[in-house]
Amino acid sequence: MIEDGLAAYIQAIPTVAEYSQGIYWNIAPQRVTAPFIILTQVAGNETYAHDGPDGLGTMRIQVDVYASTAALAKKIRLSIIRALNGQSFMLSTGDKIAVCEHISTIDRVETEIFTTDARFRAMTDFTLQYIIQ
Repeated sequence: MIEDGLAAYIQAIPTVAEYSQGIYWNIAPQRVTAPFIILTQVAGNETYAHDGPDGLGTMRIQVDVYASTAALAKKIRLSIIRALNGQSFMLSTGDKIAVCEHISTIDRVETEIFTTDARFRAMTDFTLQYIIQ
């Protein structure tokens, strides 16, 4: 699955590998230790040309970095942006990302979250265009 490959690709980014305690899709387990990352697909579809499907798909991914300090959350997020934005790459699942584009960032302080050590949330969105297999 493209989701598994994307999580593995992000986990291999040096700053993520150094600090992150895990990457999870949609929700983190209870009592997870910060910093950690939650990935959520917020949109996706197959793309079409005039004569039908063109073999490409798009997905919008929200990447939320949770950490005990804003500085650490932003450091991890920046490393992810630098590694993904404007890039094309192959995932371990064999899926080919044709292009990844950084869309936006948002910073939040969470008051009701998974653990007491994950107060800061550095959010970012990407659009990925991939080759449908």
